[in-house]
Amino acid sequence: MSVLWGAVGSVPLVIGALLAGVRRWPDRVLGVVLGFGAGALIASIAFELWEEGFEQGGPVPLALGVALGATVYFTADRLVERRVAAGAGGGGLL
Repeated sequence: MSVLWGAVGSVPLVIGALLAGVRRWPDRVLGVVLGFGAGALIASIAFELWEEGFEQGGPVPLALGVALGATVYFTADRLVERRVAAGAGGGGLL
């Protein structure tokens, strides 16, 4: 079932990639389309894991795990953005 929802969720990402190849789009529009596709793909996997996590651990551990995971992702994303903006990227993240 996860594979099916992953395939369905990846369709917007593929469409966004194809549209990006057709012509030059504003960065903001391209970011929204690709972000939507990535979000749909992640959500399709998260829904499957959410149900199993609820059954295995219950609502409190699940909520804590989701909140912690989101916080770690958000913090890491900001750190990468700052590093790239400062010019320390040099073509790579390290």
